[in-house]
Amino acid sequence: MRLIKKYANRRLYDIQTSKYINLDDIRQMILRYEPFKVIDADNIDLTNQVLLQIILSQESSAKSPLFTSQILQELIRLNENQSLQPFISNYIERSISHFIAQQENLNKYMENMASMDPFGMMKQFFQSTTPQPVQPLNTDNSDTLNENLVEK
Repeated sequence: MRLIKKYANRRLYDIQTSKYINLDDIRQMILRYEPFKVIDADNIDLTNQVLLQIILSQESSAKSPLFTSQILQELIRLNENQSLQPFISNYIERSISHFIAQQENLNKYMENMASMDPFGMMKQFFQSTTPQPVQPLNTDNSDTLNENLVEK
């Protein structure tokens, strides 16, 4: 895990590379799935604060923000209820994980479909669908069926 030290002057220092870095460098670490931790001079964990700064920076420059005003207001309200915080945090984390897994499945499916020829796609489609048997029409009740249809 890379250790990043945040100084009082708000500068970030990567201890591993012995270089000063910025929020965009940390964002790139996140995109590369590199684990890191941000601490201050007293070894207090500031990772969440830095992550929130990155999100704020992204949201302010986004054409279509991920967090609408309504979502942010609800998060503030939920954050006021101390007893719900662990549940809400767990719920949001699981929801995002589930969403990412579904996106990955969809991407794999689309890549598979794109690599097939049209006839292969049709063959796979018909093999994956189970035909439902057709129910024979009960002629004994056909008069009452017709009457019910006319009445409606």
